[in-house]
Amino acid sequence: MRIISGKYKSRVLSQNLPDGIRPTTDIARESIFNILNNLVNFEETKVLDLFAGTGAFGLEALSRGAKSAHFVEKSIKSIQIIKKNIETLNISKDEYLIIKSDVQKYMEDCNEQYDIIFADPPYVITFFDKFIDIVKKNKLLADDGIIIFEMSSQRNVDIDVNFELIKIKEIGSTKFYFIKVTNIKKNSLN
Repeated sequence: MRIISGKYKSRVLSQNLPDGIRPTTDIARESIFNILNNLVNFEETKVLDLFAGTGAFGLEALSRGAKSAHFVEKSIKSIQIIKKNIETLNISKDEYLIIKSDVQKYMEDCNEQYDIIFADPPYVITFFDKFIDIVKKNKLLADDGIIIFEMSSQRNVDIDVNFELIKIKEIGSTKFYFIKVTNIKKNSLN
């Protein structure tokens, strides 16, 4: 695993992964960020990396100029890997926050708003509908923000009427949904 582009380009991330971690591959991450490059300007963006695992998504965003990345992960072993990767890249403390929490609990209690939300839940759980409901209810996504939701390519989901499907990208056995809020006023989302 490595950083694809930006100020940390080609830097290698921790290869010592605990059992059960299924990191998004370099090829998939490169494809995701190629799509995102046409949708957002990374400068000054706030990124939320849910089910962060190794932190590779948030770290890639920081490498490309994101203002900050928040990593939400409940596994101590994964958090240790994220910390090691942050130390390896020598990232400033004001650019990141690591939150040890269950993702759903964090989202329900969160009063922050993010420009990019990346969610890579374990494929065995069905979290998409609950995830969208919480994003909508707590207004976690900024007006021009983008959600990237990773799931098994064998699954399909319906998109809430308050959101717009921008793109679906399939890579091997993985599917990525790119979603944004429609032009409905944020405070009218209930």
